[in-house]
Amino acid sequence: MSVEFDELNMIVTHEFDREELVEYFTYLDDLRNSGRTNMFGSSVDLREEFELKRGAALAIVVAWMRTFSRSTSARERADLCDLIAS
Repeated sequence: MSVEFDELNMIVTHEFDREELVEYFTYLDDLRNSGRTNMFGSSVDLREEFELKRGAALAIVVAWMRTFSRSTSARERADLCDLIAS
């Protein structure tokens, strides 16, 4: 099944509230900074840490990658994610 980014982004913004996205994005930022895993496989870590379904974890990682910037906070990127979906 092929899923467009806009569809994944809709899953993230509609299934989770902004504070949850901030928590997930912060976790992914910390995971990236630790160098513990390749971020392309980070959905597994996210699933295990927060007990998420596979599709939800993948959607969050895609949104995180799409909005990632070292100079932008997780909160600002979660807000950007909301703007993308509207």
